[in-house]
Amino acid sequence: MSKQIHALLPGEDPFGQALRDHLKGKRNLFIRVHSDATSEDHIDVKYLFREFTDWPEIEKKAIALCRGKILELGSGAGSHGLYLQEQGFDITCLDFSPGSVSVMKERGVKNAVLDTYQNFGATGFDTILMLMNGIGIVGSLKGLRDFLEKAFHSILADGGQVIFDSSDLVYLLSDPGSTIHGFKNSRYYGEVRYRMEYEKTFGPGFSWLFVDFKTLSIECKKLGLKVEKIYEDDHFAYLARVFK
Repeated sequence: MSKQIHALLPGEDPFGQALRDHLKGKRNLFIRVHSDATSEDHIDVKYLFREFTDWPEIEKKAIALCRGKILELGSGAGSHGLYLQEQGFDITCLDFSPGSVSVMKERGVKNAVLDTYQNFGATGFDTILMLMNGIGIVGSLKGLRDFLEKAFHSILADGGQVIFDSSDLVYLLSDPGSTIHGFKNSRYYGEVRYRMEYEKTFGPGFSWLFVDFKTLSIECKKLGLKVEKIYEDDHFAYLARVFK
């Protein structure tokens, strides 16, 4: 397995700090996103608190596939977890941001856990759910293989499934404003480095994976796993289900 990654400390958690400020009533908040692939971007914090009716189709379809005991990775503000909890599911929401976990608990998520999937030891789940380019948390193609091995060897029960969305960054290869072209000989073009900033608080840099479906299929086949594309939108994003 890849090396263990530990939960963030409160002072290095801009994402969680922004979520907490929104919950306290502050509005028009944005998290600045620094990347080595594109120009600076931002996340509108209120988007992370949206209701089911405002979710994109890809997320609604993912939720419809969930079954049994669920583990959501990278739960953020807990919007997906809260909805599934209200539908009667037994769901654990995992995040390595202490601010995120605090917010989830205040919003009513019954089982919000501060941890990383690398360290997480619970087993017997029927579904692992990862949304908003959720598979990105694995960081790299090697991280993808490590994650899937752990998921199907220890986290999931027999017959379990992993449901996630991702995007193919191929469109950036023709964008003159992107530096992704330089990745070609050094790493897979979907492996991107990020750093978050909010209110002059910077989080540590981290790697994020955007994996095209063909590459995902190849990696799954190496591990003896099956994958199906459930949905694809008009912006290079797709929803996938991996199973044995």
